[in-house]
Amino acid sequence: MTLSTRNNNKYDVKIFEYIINVEEALKIRKLIHGEQHEAVATVLQELGDLMDDLGEYESAMSFYIDALDIRRSRLGLDDIAVAETLYRYVCVSAQKQLSTLLCSLKTRSEVVTVATFSKSIVFLHYGVPFLHTNTRS
Repeated sequence: MTLSTRNNNKYDVKIFEYIINVEEALKIRKLIHGEQHEAVATVLQELGDLMDDLGEYESAMSFYIDALDIRRSRLGLDDIAVAETLYRYVCVSAQKQLSTLLCSLKTRSEVVTVATFSKSIVFLHYGVPFLHTNTRS
């Protein structure tokens, strides 16, 4: 299923046009370079980034996995591009899990419990949680 066939009512026109343009770029790169080229992986990762920004975590993870498959087979496991794509996948997965957790909370006490537990978590640019160490004595 391509993005063009999805229900896009919640996206504004400019974002939808951008998605269509990136999909077209993906088709062109596949025609020119073949399915398993680094240029294809780059566009797949860009689509993953876009879906992440839109909160479409399942789609983002799917694009990252496709890009990761290409990069692992073409570049090997030790390449920085493989690590970068894997990092983005893990970040989106963490965001999805946190979003699911927060949406599942039904009572104020559950919210307070999670907030108390996670108050030391700080999110970096890509949403990677890490424990914030308290520097005060």
